[in-house]
Amino acid sequence: MSHEYVEIYRDHREDGFCTYAVCNPEFPATIHWGHGNGDLVRACVATEAPHAIMPSSTVVLTMRSGDDETQNVLVEVETADGAAVSSDSVSVGSSDSSFQYDLGAGNQDYLLHLRSACYDEYGTPCDSTVFYSIVFLQAGVELEAAGSPCEGAGTPPPSPPPSTPPCGERNCQCTCCSNGRCLNAIYGAYVANAPEQCSQTMCARRYYECEYPEQLAGGSTNVAEYGGEYVVCPPPPPPAPPPPCGQSDCRCECCEAGCPAITLDEFRSGDATSCTAEACIARFEKCPTRATGLSDGSYVSAKYASSAMCPSPPPTLPPPLPPSEPPSNQAPPPPPKPPPPPAPLADEASAVAAPGTSGSMPTWAVGVLAVAVALLLGSGLFIAYIRGRERAGTPVWSSLNADAHVARPHQVDKTVVATSITATRAAHTTETQAPGPAVEIEAL
Repeated sequence: MSHEYVEIYRDHREDGFCTYAVCNPEFPATIHWGHGNGDLVRACVATEAPHAIMPSSTVVLTMRSGDDETQNVLVEVETADGAAVSSDSVSVGSSDSSFQYDLGAGNQDYLLHLRSACYDEYGTPCDSTVFYSIVFLQAGVELEAAGSPCEGAGTPPPSPPPSTPPCGERNCQCTCCSNGRCLNAIYGAYVANAPEQCSQTMCARRYYECEYPEQLAGGSTNVAEYGGEYVVCPPPPPPAPPPPCGQSDCRCECCEAGCPAITLDEFRSGDATSCTAEACIARFEKCPTRATGLSDGSYVSAKYASSAMCPSPPPTLPPPLPPSEPPSNQAPPPPPKPPPPPAPLADEASAVAAPGTSGSMPTWAVGVLAVAVALLLGSGLFIAYIRGRERAGTPVWSSLNADAHVARPHQVDKTVVATSITATRAAHTTETQAPGPAVEIEAL
């Protein structure tokens, strides 16, 4: 779009107003929709350095559609430090619509934002095309004093000149105008780490209002101004130490005998109720009493200034006792004595002869031992007797069986018969070996 001075700026800050306007009916302004950069920001800025903003109290906005279709625009007013004051979505048609924003009785630095609120039938954001005029008025200045924004000579919107930025300030300033709008100087600055990073191409990549150098048309501008090397701010100083605690908080001002000299004394009272003239009189001799002061013009005044109390110190613990050590001139303790060897067992005679002593066997144990020995001896003799009878052919148990047979004659005890046969065979063998009387075997 080829046109010159799409927007006219009239600087009448000395008269309490300034105006912006799109005056060429052939070239309306296009307010883009786009990621934070698609808004038009205006303020009453001086055209000369240092380009200060004029404080104002009223903003009057007049708009109409640029293509005879209804246009939706979001109008926002905020302070220079970013605090929101007003936000309103308006619709404008082919005729002029005026909106007046009274911002208060006092004057402040205000910024006006225009953003596109256009969405197509599919819900996709779109641009808004409008003609507008903006008038900033200081308190007490009437709108008629500003006249028509399109009358008289105008200039493009001012932008601050490049300068060496202080620490932490952005050092590349982009100044661009294209398609009926100009880039605001506040948003057109960024940090460039090298001079080649501050160029027309970089500005075009960052901002919609900046055209690429090869695409610049008549009336469009793209200027990149490098302000010098970026200066990093030093770290902030450490916080101030806390005020001393436990200081005097009551100041006594005393004057006596016509006040030839004023005496100043201080003490710690702890609170305002304890910082009184009576307390000063009681503490300091140069402070006259009330009766004296009434007679000769002397006076006493007490002024309290709060001072924090010091925290109580933690309780002091006694130091630990040193470990006990034997004196260096004392010999170490002797080693422990070995246990005594076990005493020899006492013989049976001494145990019997001295019953009840610690080394003798108890009497009942001696009796039990004697009975056990007797039973063992008796058992051995009985077993030897049985064995002798069996070897002689007359076992002890055969006579018992014979007695049982006699008691029951009608029964034949197989054991008795076997025993008899064994006895007969033994007798026959005896006869064969040595002559003797014959032994008759009674038939059973």
